Amino acid sequence: MTATASKIDGFVNTYTVQSTDYSVTTDVSIAKKLEGRALMAGEFTFQLLEGNKVVSEGINDADGNVTFKSIKYTSADLGEHAYKVREVAGKAGGVNYDKSEYDVTVSVTDNHNGMLSAKASSDGAIEFKNSYAAEPTSVSFSATKVLDGAELKDGQFSFVLKDNEGVVEIVDGMAGRLAVLIKVAGFLDTWSRLNCEARTSRGTMVVSPSSDQPRRAR
Repeated sequence: MTATASKIDGFVNTYTVQSTDYSVTTDVSIAKKLEGRALMAGEFTFQLLEGNKVVSEGINDADGNVTFKSIKYTSADLGEHAYKVREVAGKAGGVNYDKSEYDVTVSVTDNHNGMLSAKASSDGAIEFKNSYAAEPTSVSFSATKVLDGAELKDGQFSFVLKDNEGVVEIVDGMAGRLAVLIKVAGFLDTWSRLNCEARTSRGTMVVSPSSDQPRRAR
């Protein structure tokens, strides 16, 4: 009796890893500062670039914390990834945008348990600083000077534009209609309280922007 041995194939295992979703702001803090007015949630946008390719975007919250969307990493992405973080220059009026760029590195590793890990790092704090300033504008109003009992002459009266804190602008006197042009940057909240006074030897005339007719103050 003869025994014949059969060939048995070896055991073959395969190993795969699951992809992972990771945001660089999980481990790297990115802050947004705005001087000149309150910061609003979502009003500034930021980009994460690998080379010239935008791979993720982020926005700020009302406290200035920036959060980036997650990136999907697979086994093909093992190793280090060098990124640049920058702010997108918008068109908000009066805002000066920060043109700084910051380096961020993400290291993708295999945990040898079917899972990937990603961790971001930067050389230092990342903070984008913007400033806000209202653009100067102007407002005009007019008043009529009336002189009872005598002929009104050019240059006979002078007029002073004041707010609650003092004289804003002095306007030369003129007969007939008075036109006043004021720069209101810095007076945006006090314009409703501005008065125009015409000081004469016979008293002071006060013209309010909301009034169509001058009135005698004293």
